[in-house]
Amino acid sequence: MEQRYRRALLWYPRKWQRENADVVVSTLLDMADGAGRSAPRRSELLHLAMSGVAFRVGVFLSSAARDGISTIALGSGAMFAVAFFVVHTWSPWSPPDLRSGPNFQGFGPFVNAGLIIYALWVGAFLFGLVGMQRAVRGVMIVAVVAPTVLGLLNRLQSDIRFGPTSTTLAFFTLLALLVLVGTPRDVQRLSLVALATTVALLAVEVRIGVPASAFLDDRYFWHEAGSLFNVTSLVVIGLFVAIALGIARRGTWAQIVLGSLIPWAGVWCAAAIRVSYWDAFGFLCLLLATAAVSVAGVLAIRRSRETVPRDDWADQ
Repeated sequence: MEQRYRRALLWYPRKWQRENADVVVSTLLDMADGAGRSAPRRSELLHLAMSGVAFRVGVFLSSAARDGISTIALGSGAMFAVAFFVVHTWSPWSPPDLRSGPNFQGFGPFVNAGLIIYALWVGAFLFGLVGMQRAVRGVMIVAVVAPTVLGLLNRLQSDIRFGPTSTTLAFFTLLALLVLVGTPRDVQRLSLVALATTVALLAVEVRIGVPASAFLDDRYFWHEAGSLFNVTSLVVIGLFVAIALGIARRGTWAQIVLGSLIPWAGVWCAAAIRVSYWDAFGFLCLLLATAAVSVAGVLAIRRSRETVPRDDWADQ
């Protein structure tokens, strides 16, 4: 049992293990002995693994930044889930001839099995609003696994179902992982994120519109609103905002912005590869050059703000 506990602690950094492993293992063994157990509980091992991963992430991100990233991921992900369900999964207003085609195979009364993923997100959001953080965490663990399972099932059926597409599945997987990075404790901020996402989605729909033929396939969203140009613009703007926040000594907010860009960076990679490998390479070089110049600018500004030694000749 001691060896199993020590293996579970391998999720933590080595320095932490050297300083704390013996004490933690001794405490766990005492608790197990008091409960009359001869083996660790699975819940204990899972908790140690998740805590270890969170501790490793915490080396680079403050707890406030992790909670902020988690809040944005949960609030925005839930509203995206509602939008994808209403437009690309339920679609009672889609033309009947599209549903009755020979190549159409729905998921009961719905277009596809994306309903399962979207329901998980709405449930987690409601749990977050009432402060049930452990329930949010449990649902999000399922939300990490569910897209992969649906993707594999769709591949086994030779992609005969109308989605969810691999881009949609990857997008929601990355969002779920970001929710697990922290804890969405602030209900007010969670609600504000959801409201802002809803307004943005409505503005996008008014701007691009959704033709009737696109109701059965969420690829339309990624070809229009989530196109390579639009996502690239979003990522670049986000990088500049993060850099500006870093210059303004708002490190926590800079980390939140950068962390929240991760799902969109994943969408960008998928779109770039789908369009052209060379275009993807060119965009990547552009982003790297932008980041390098920006970091150099931040370092130059910080160095210029350092206290300059007083010149004795200035008094003469």
